[in-house]
Amino acid sequence: MGSPFGGSSGFQIDTFKAQFGNAARNYLFYVQLTNPAWRGVDANKAMYLVRSTTVPGKMVEKKELGWQGYKMPFGGTSTHDDWTVTFMVDPKAAIYKSMIAWSNMVHDPKTNVHGTPSQYMADQRVQMLSLDGTQSILDINLIGAWPQNVANLELNYDNTDVATFQVTFSYIRHEYL
Repeated sequence: MGSPFGGSSGFQIDTFKAQFGNAARNYLFYVQLTNPAWRGVDANKAMYLVRSTTVPGKMVEKKELGWQGYKMPFGGTSTHDDWTVTFMVDPKAAIYKSMIAWSNMVHDPKTNVHGTPSQYMADQRVQMLSLDGTQSILDINLIGAWPQNVANLELNYDNTDVATFQVTFSYIRHEYL
């Protein structure tokens, strides 16, 4: 039996490249944001201020059942990682202010009022694009998302980069469309 890479002589880079093709790139994506507290932000433009994000991981808890001294693993409940998005700060810091306003909809520290989930939860969408950018190859809908943590906005005289901040979202579940 020959090598899985072509021929009996072992690994051949040209055969490997032909099988691999062009893989997806991590910089071809966009995020469609829905924020119930947009203030002075065009949602269509906001997606261009996303610097990076993740596709949240999924895990099925392992449940163990003992039987005659052995541990038998079985699948339990599905869980998922929180979703993190890094935003670039726009010239008026409108996105940052809107994320703080959204966070205040969950719990307003000034009034100590907690919002209802129907007020502050909103579905979010992440799409990974094909190499030519014309079609979605991975489409994820995060259901019932809300900002759990609006991270600090670092200001630094030693740095000339665009200002960024992260938002970590909690959500009910995600589904692949």
